[in-house]
Amino acid sequence: MTGAPAQSDERKNQLDYDLDVPRDEVICFALYTVNDNILKLTAQLYPLKEGEDRTLRLEIKEGGEWTEIARTEVIEVGWTAPFRVENWDDTRAWKYRVLHGTEASYEGTIRKNPVDKDEIIVAGFTGNSIQPAHGGDISRQDIIDNIKRV
Repeated sequence: MTGAPAQSDERKNQLDYDLDVPRDEVICFALYTVNDNILKLTAQLYPLKEGEDRTLRLEIKEGGEWTEIARTEVIEVGWTAPFRVENWDDTRAWKYRVLHGTEASYEGTIRKNPVDKDEIIVAGFTGNSIQPAHGGDISRQDIIDNIKRV
């Protein structure tokens, strides 16, 4: 017999994910970039149910109040919601939140443009799954230790 051995049933079951999350947790995370005063922010969602709204809202906190600055429709292939905001003021940090329906929200900070810095240090984390079937049970202490040194 040649080739890789078949996966055990236990390992196969570890690849199944329950994507039916509480409806106030349907927004997984958001990523953004700012370039030439254009903010591009994409929210990643869990799959929405039939009949659930497909519109997301982007708000920023200004003077202690939340203000809606953009709306977008969910792209069901991949369950993403891309926002684009032109004339973005990148001279300061902004608190933001992405909203879906009346329950789900995700909050974060869009940092100011670090034009005053001579050096910017970036750490990228990719492919670091928490699922045992994808190596999530392997220690990442070496990564943590190295980042703390930066």
